[in-house]
Amino acid sequence: GFGVVDTSWQQIAAERSVNDFREIVSYRLSSDGGFEKVGPDGELKHGKLSENSYRNKASTYGKMLGATREDIINDDLGALASIPTQLGLDGGMKLNEVFWTEFLDNATFFSEANGNLVANNALSIEGLSAALKAFRALKDESGRILGSTPAILLVPPSLEVLSGQPY
Repeated sequence: GFGVVDTSWQQIAAERSVNDFREIVSYRLSSDGGFEKVGPDGELKHGKLSENSYRNKASTYGKMLGATREDIINDDLGALASIPTQLGLDGGMKLNEVFWTEFLDNATFFSEANGNLVANNALSIEGLSAALKAFRALKDESGRILGSTPAILLVPPSLEVLSGQPY
């Protein structure tokens, strides 16, 4: 059951193992800029690294189902055999619920000030053009244009068909 649930979150997120349930801090290093031209003496300039930190905490979710001896004996159709599939489905659904709730409620990351949010932007040619313009203007911590090519258009299920239309 777990394997049939949507896993699109894996395309935009990284997984990390943890040892316990204490809050963890993950770090991402970034440099202070790009390469510099090497002079005739061959000397390379020293760069500097800075770090961004992200906090996270593991949690446990679960469910226990019980069946009596009588339920087991009376299960002529083998219905109880589907319980592991149902538990797997419930687990996958809960993972999606927790991930997408956290992802969509991240106003400190997704903001117009960070350049990664275009507010009140409808899914249309004009809206996609505005989003692409904002994406192409994204800069790293040292102020360099990222130069990345967008590869994923995340939309809610209500816009899935519209987002797949050729323009």
